[in-house]
Amino acid sequence: MPGDTPVAGAQLSPQQQLFEYLREGMTQFTSAEESILEAQRAAVAFQKIAPASEREALKEILERINSAGAGVGEHVLPAPSWQDFAQDSVKFDKERMAAIEAANDAVVDLRDARGIAADRAEQATGATKTALSDLAKVIDVAADDTADAIKALGSTPPPDDATEP
Repeated sequence: MPGDTPVAGAQLSPQQQLFEYLREGMTQFTSAEESILEAQRAAVAFQKIAPASEREALKEILERINSAGAGVGEHVLPAPSWQDFAQDSVKFDKERMAAIEAANDAVVDLRDARGIAADRAEQATGATKTALSDLAKVIDVAADDTADAIKALGSTPPPDDATEP
């Protein structure tokens, strides 16, 4: 089977293409998980110092970030070797599809959390406004990284309603 190992730039068979999607997607999933953890840390840090008026919104933001993290976290796995993949590509493709579904849900949760933070930032003033704007940006990075993981897995992420006309 060494001759069947995918080579960069070569014409890939459908099975090799699935392997590449899985390999690249798992790498992106790790980045997405790290970004989600960063968003979670930022929300927790702000929650500790947030005015009482923002605590309920922060609770909702954290619930959505945690949901996204749990979904993505279930699918952060090392990419299989070509030999393992070739022996059971159907199983690995099912895992890829489950990862795409979890990532789609995570993107929606993260975009919702970003929207809440951005909406609260528009209403806030001073340091609270700045902190909420910064939080929205960190969450946006996590949503983008998760959307990139979906693309790397060979699918299309859900549209971003905030950027749709």
